Amino acid sequence: MYHIYHTEAYIIGHRNSGEADRIFYLYTKDFGFIRAKAQGVRKLESKLRFTLQTYSHIYIDLVRGKDTWRITSAGSLSYFPHLSRNALSLQIMAQIAKLVKRLCAGEEANQNIFTDLVDTATYLNRDTVTHAEQKSAELTLVLRILHNLGYIGATDELSHYLKDEFELSDIDHANLSKKTILFEINRALKESQL
Repeated sequence: MYHIYHTEAYIIGHRNSGEADRIFYLYTKDFGFIRAKAQGVRKLESKLRFTLQTYSHIYIDLVRGKDTWRITSAGSLSYFPHLSRNALSLQIMAQIAKLVKRLCAGEEANQNIFTDLVDTATYLNRDTVTHAEQKSAELTLVLRILHNLGYIGATDELSHYLKDEFELSDIDHANLSKKTILFEINRALKESQL
């Protein structure tokens, strides 16, 4: 008998496996970054295929197998239709997904990263989001991910962006320049050698 784990997840990507299976890349609230297999999800009769959409916030039931996690059931918590129709927002979330896959090698829960991913998707899902807001949200999310993984420390200059209660709607009121944030991000990525 397998133990079923219940958690929330943000789907950051997937790849097809076999004839009808799919491997999902998930950032979960309780386990951090994991890969989980959904059997038969590409079949037309699959009940999970509409729920397991990239860049969706879901609740999920998982079973830990010998080599991998397996998805047993899932339900939608938040779907982001405006995000999926905006090319720049999709590109931003795809770049963030690549960064998370690159930096989060093992399973380690980090609720701040999980919350930031969902909050950024929610922010970018608004009816009207400007190009400047999109780019600011991207820089802020990357900065916060690197900080939460220990690559960037909390300096006086960055503290506004790194506090736990930071809201993306506060971006416009922050005093720090985008040039400074970009410098810190590039420095941290270079020093990490990843």
